[in-house]
Amino acid sequence: MIEKIAYIRKNNGAVICRCFGSGAFAEIPSEVDGLPVLELADHCFAPEPSVRIPAHQLLYAVRDGEKYMAGDDAADPEPLCGDLLREIFLPDGLLAVGDYAFYSCMGLRKIRFPASLSRMGGGAFVACNHLQTVEFQTCAMPDTEGEDISSGCLKDVITDISYEIEADLTDRGGKLFCSLLFPEYYEDSHENTPARIIEIKYEGTGYKYRQSFRGREINLSQYDSLFYLASVQELPSTVLRLALLRLQTPVQLKAEAGEEYITYLRDHAGETAEYVLDERNMDLLPVLCSSGFFTADILEQFISKAGEHEKAAAVSLLLDYRRKHFPVKRKKYEF
Repeated sequence: MIEKIAYIRKNNGAVICRCFGSGAFAEIPSEVDGLPVLELADHCFAPEPSVRIPAHQLLYAVRDGEKYMAGDDAADPEPLCGDLLREIFLPDGLLAVGDYAFYSCMGLRKIRFPASLSRMGGGAFVACNHLQTVEFQTCAMPDTEGEDISSGCLKDVITDISYEIEADLTDRGGKLFCSLLFPEYYEDSHENTPARIIEIKYEGTGYKYRQSFRGREINLSQYDSLFYLASVQELPSTVLRLALLRLQTPVQLKAEAGEEYITYLRDHAGETAEYVLDERNMDLLPVLCSSGFFTADILEQFISKAGEHEKAAAVSLLLDYRRKHFPVKRKKYEF
């Protein structure tokens, strides 16, 4: 919890420079001392604060109920930064995140970004190697089928992150409507010595997935079209997540693309069962039931696996599915 905030005034708003408090979760307020929070300063959550802001320019606000009111600069609690943080929620109205804002936050797992965000600083996620999920509120849902989805600074963020990352898109009320996985990629440099030319090659499909944008809007048809590459180049665990997340939130998912995802999962039914029956992924089992994934044989395989793993709730769900979709035919006897 944030107990105290160091900030500066800028353009009739506040720029957050440092947060102090306890715990591993930081929810940045939308107002500080009556001023709207417009920016995060450079190195805001890095272990070392920015040297660009002299200490004598800092103002301080302390938590007073749900508000942060002007306070003094003495007896600071511990700074919320670096390895201590696990989740950060940024407020509505935030416009910009400074350079290296989350530098070396090695414990960080999730960040939520508002739809208002329009600028991401350079190197914001350097040495944030354990970040798993970025959540984005969207400015607007598409009005027509096939229209690109406005995704704020999603492209800027995932371009800055080369390792595997899940992006969750929500409406302004926080309701999830699309989950996308962007696989890992890395750059490989080769020098053409006689010509003194450095050639850069990108290994992994993650680079291509990060090109599924038109401006700042994500094109889901282009995203889905890359699955055939991922299915032969990526690890099975990554491909399974790609398919399952897309089926879980099938916004603008065309029939042929959906069938491609399902076909892959059927061809790897054993691995799919192991993945879905893991305690962390059990919410994906109803997704398979509603997507038409199960054949009679695959269903029996899942029921057997669920029994082996002692997943009583999963066995119950699958048996009920079998009763409705693959009922046992009663034998008829003639005398």
